[in-house]
Amino acid sequence: MKSMLALLSGAVMVLSMPNSHAVEILPLADSGAALSGYRLSGDGAVVAGVHKDNYVKKLFRWSIAGGLETIPLPSNFNFNVGDINSTGSAIIGSQGYPFLWTPTNFVDHVSVYGKRGAVPHGINADGSVVVGDAETSGSGFYSYKYDNGSYTTYTTDAQSISYFRFSDVSGDGRFVSGSAVIPPAYGDPQVIRYDTATDTLIVCSSSDYQWSSVEISADASAVIGVIGNSIDAFRWEPVSGNVEMLGNIDPTRATIPSDLNADGSIIVGRGLLAAGPTAVVWSEGVGIKTLNEYLHDRGVNTNGLVFADAVGVSDDGNVILASAGYMTGYDYGDPFLITGLNDPIAPTVQVAVDGSNFDFVFDSVTGQQYWIEGTPSIVSQVWNSVSTTNLGNGAAITSSFAIANFPET
Repeated sequence: MKSMLALLSGAVMVLSMPNSHAVEILPLADSGAALSGYRLSGDGAVVAGVHKDNYVKKLFRWSIAGGLETIPLPSNFNFNVGDINSTGSAIIGSQGYPFLWTPTNFVDHVSVYGKRGAVPHGINADGSVVVGDAETSGSGFYSYKYDNGSYTTYTTDAQSISYFRFSDVSGDGRFVSGSAVIPPAYGDPQVIRYDTATDTLIVCSSSDYQWSSVEISADASAVIGVIGNSIDAFRWEPVSGNVEMLGNIDPTRATIPSDLNADGSIIVGRGLLAAGPTAVVWSEGVGIKTLNEYLHDRGVNTNGLVFADAVGVSDDGNVILASAGYMTGYDYGDPFLITGLNDPIAPTVQVAVDGSNFDFVFDSVTGQQYWIEGTPSIVSQVWNSVSTTNLGNGAAITSSFAIANFPET
């Protein structure tokens, strides 16, 4: 059998395997449809946002099954979408006051929240619990929780912790992320995870900065956010107390997280670059990458799309909602739904050919090297028969050609 040195001295060519992925990049609507402020459901199948039609804003709901539909609201002037539940059956937002929309009902909370500037921020998996905050008549804030038709307001808890601002709620509706002023030092608000069932909280106390939380994972195990007056984004595990900085694509510019999957192992958002924003993905054990790099690693051809902002990720991490254009630094692109991201990653295949009957392939995913028994003229034909499973197991390709583990010497 030939040595590794002999093989590496031959020419190296890269062969493309047929794309076995189910990854798809789906546009939500034709370019120029003026969609903005979108949110992704936990199951990754529904998107909600704002559709501007002839200067009139309408709520839109887009689904893989049904496409784009617009939903007129009682007032269409100045509203935003705050969140969408796990199945896309409930949408919250604000048009001067909070609202909760379902296919069979529209609930406005103006009679309940007489305060100015009330904004809903998070909704639980089944749509029964909504959390948000509002300004008081002075300079402070209070937070509220809507739970199956009943309302609770929060200004302090049993420990006299004040200035509650709720930002999101867990899938079961019990745990809330947010910020609060912590006694006895008080000072800047710190990030918290609040247990509404027991009136207790855990405080993230690892910074002198003002921290603000963005989202809590569906299982309540992770909270993400940004540190005020800095470029740093973080991921905090309330139970263990571990805080991890997400990193930056450009070390001198900020990363802004937007969403995380059910267990907090995947985080999406945007990174700021000199040329403009870029969509980013942070994954546990890998770190931060641009969304374009993340897709390239999975063998996905983006056909020239440059993703500027990733605003949502499904609970299982299989779907990402992002905006994109066709130039670097394009700030306001069209929305796209990227599906099938959990499918096996196709390897980049390098076949070293030196004119003999023995060549090898390198699987970039597993880092393993394999022999192919065959002549160079039929290597591509042989490789077209190789599946990722066969490659990983070193199984026979056909009765004539086989793959064997590459020797270490």
